[in-house]
Amino acid sequence: LFFIHPAAPSVRLAAAPPASAKRARLGDAMPAAMEQDTGLHELLNRLGLECFSKPLVGVGAATPGDIKWLEDGDFLALGLNLVQIRRLQAAAREGLADDADDALAPLRSRVSSPRRSPLLNRLQAAGEANMMPTFSDPGVSRHWLEQASSRPLRLVFIRHGESEGNVNRTITKVVPDHLLHLTKNGRDQALDAGRRLCELIGDENSKFIVSPYVRTVETLNGIKQRFDREVEVREDLQIREQEHGNLDAENMGQLHQHAQKFGMFYFRFPDGESPADCYDRASLFLESLYRGWEYNRAPNQVFIGHGLMILVIIMRLMRLSVNEFLELEPLANCELVVLERDPQNPKFTVSFVWRHGMEREYGGLRRKAEKPHSPPVWDGKPDSELLVNEPINTSEVASAKP
Repeated sequence: LFFIHPAAPSVRLAAAPPASAKRARLGDAMPAAMEQDTGLHELLNRLGLECFSKPLVGVGAATPGDIKWLEDGDFLALGLNLVQIRRLQAAAREGLADDADDALAPLRSRVSSPRRSPLLNRLQAAGEANMMPTFSDPGVSRHWLEQASSRPLRLVFIRHGESEGNVNRTITKVVPDHLLHLTKNGRDQALDAGRRLCELIGDENSKFIVSPYVRTVETLNGIKQRFDREVEVREDLQIREQEHGNLDAENMGQLHQHAQKFGMFYFRFPDGESPADCYDRASLFLESLYRGWEYNRAPNQVFIGHGLMILVIIMRLMRLSVNEFLELEPLANCELVVLERDPQNPKFTVSFVWRHGMEREYGGLRRKAEKPHSPPVWDGKPDSELLVNEPINTSEVASAKP
C-alpha cells in the first residue's frame, strides 16, 4: 500500500464518489441499484462476508464471475483485509470452475453494452473479430486488455551522443559523471538522431522521457531541433546512468578488469551500482510507466538515456535472462532501438536498430560474436560430477579497492 499526501500537486482526485468512479472505470452499464445475484450473495454468507454485499454491488460485482475483475485495491477500499480477499477470490474461482458458463454469462452480456467506456467497447469489437481475447476469456486480465488499447504502438530508445567521457575516460576522476557535455561530434549525432526520428514517426504524436544528466538533455535538445512542433517531455531519474561512484577511483581500470572476472552483471563498484542494481531501477521505472500508459493516447514513446541502462530496461521489458543480456553488444552513441507492437497485442518486439551514419538493421539487437562464459550448473542428476568453485585471486580483489 502506498500513501500519497493529499497536498501532492501531481495528484488529481476525482469528484465522483468511489462507487461511481469504479463503475465508470470498469465501463459498467448496470444501474446503481442493481441487485446482486443469489450465487454471490450465498458465497458471501458462507464466508461470513455478507456485510460487504452492498459495497461490492456498488463497484460492479453482481456475480461470482465479477470477483476476478476486481483488484486488491478495490477490495481494500471497501474494507476487506488481505486474508478475506484471498478467501473470496479462491471461493469465486472454485465456483467458476464448477459452472463457468453460468457464472460468466451476466458479465458477457454487460461487455457489449453501449454504455461501456469507448476503450472497452473497442477491445470488445476487436475480440469479436477474433483479433484478441475478450473479457469472456477467464485467463485474460482486465489490465492486459486495457494495455492492449492504450500502450504506445512504438517505443524508441536513443542513447546520448558522444560525450566528453567517451573521448577522455579519465575526465570522471575530476568531473562528476552527470555534468559531462556532448562533444562537437556528439552534437552532430544528436541532430542526425532527430532527423532519423522524424523520418520514423512523421507527424505522429510522441511523448519523450529523458535522463536528467547533462549529456542526455543536450542530446534531446539537438533532437528537438528537427521538430517543427512542441513535444511533451519529462525527466525521470530512474533511467540515469549506472553509477560507478562519485568521482572515478584512481584504479578504475583494475575495477573494470575485476568486474569481468567476478561477473559484470553482479559486480558493484565501490560507492556505485551493479547492472543488477540498475535492473531494480528499471523494474520501478516500468511499473510507473505501465500505470501512465492506462491513460495514454500517443502512439510513440521516446526514451533518451544511457547505453547500459537502455539495455537493462529492454531486458526487463522483454524478460531476457542474465545470459541473454550478457550476449548483447553495447549501443553506439545516438543509436536508435525501435520496438513496435501489433495494435491488438500489448507485447513489443525489436523491429530494428539504427546507428548514426548507417542504414536500419533488422533482426533484433546486435549480439557479440563470441558468447560470454556461462558458469557450470548441476543438472540435477544424482550421479553427476560434483561441482566445486576455485577461489578468485583474493590479492587482486584487495588491490582493486580504492
